[in-house]
Amino acid sequence: MRVYYLFELFLALFGLYAVVYEVEIRVLVPLLCLIIVYLFEVFQAKRLKKPKK
Repeated sequence: MRVYYLFELFLALFGLYAVVYEVEIRVLVPLLCLIIVYLFEVFQAKRLKKPKK
């Protein structure tokens, strides 16, 4: 579970780095990072809501 949070933090920091330091792809990288973080959150919510048998 902590691995997901660390990966999301890495993506968020990488997105900020891309905005500040990259010149050519300022929008694409942060947008992809945000989409991936959103998908991880959806996946994690579905995984936690599954009933245990």
